[in-house]
Amino acid sequence: MLKILENYPYLQPFEDDLNLRVDNYKGKLWQLTGESGNLYDFANAHKYYGFHHLENGWVYREWAPAADELYLTGDFNDWHWTDTPLTRT
Repeated sequence: MLKILENYPYLQPFEDDLNLRVDNYKGKLWQLTGESGNLYDFANAHKYYGFHHLENGWVYREWAPAADELYLTGDFNDWHWTDTPLTRT
C-alpha cells in the first residue's frame, strides 16, 4: 500500500490510478538512469556527452548503444555525411 493512502484514506478509491502513476515513474526512472537510479548524473550528462575541448584537442561523445555507425556532418565537410565517421574509443 502506498504511504499516501495511509495518510489520506479518502484517496483509496484512486489506488489503482496512483499505483499506475508510481509504476510509470519507476519505469521512466529506470529508462533514464538504469541501475544507478541517479537522476543527478542523467541531468548532468551534457557535461560528458557532446563536444568538449581538452588540453590535447577536442572530444565528441554520443550515447547511441544500438547504432552501427555514426558520422559527424556539417559545413566543415560540405555536408557530406559519410566523410567523417566517428570511431569508438
